[in-house]
Amino acid sequence: MSVPQQLNQRYQNVLEIFEKEGAVIEAAFLTGGRLHVNAVAVSDASRTRIWNALRFLEPSYPNIDPEISVRKGEQTYVVQPGDDLSKISEYFFGDAAHRSLIAMANDSVDPDRIQTGQELKIPLV
Repeated sequence: MSVPQQLNQRYQNVLEIFEKEGAVIEAAFLTGGRLHVNAVAVSDASRTRIWNALRFLEPSYPNIDPEISVRKGEQTYVVQPGDDLSKISEYFFGDAAHRSLIAMANDSVDPDRIQTGQELKIPLV
């Protein structure tokens, strides 16, 4: 979804939080002086990070009403520079303890030698 330019300029810091977390903004609109954002986060951990970041910005942006759901089903993730399975597990699940689940879901991948650009399946927990 494309965010209207007026909102993009005024609420850039807010919208960047969603973008940084890879959340998909399905709708963003102003009603009664309040910004309503409907978005889908990649995981519960990501949704929590978005909420925490929005709370931090609240003094500057007190009129934000986010509705954040979580993407359902197995996902894929493209390995970024500096990633390892612990970091990816932290991103999707909120802790590194699930790295073995990611490794098992990708049985043809050496968990100690993932490569930038490689696609990994992220299982449901």
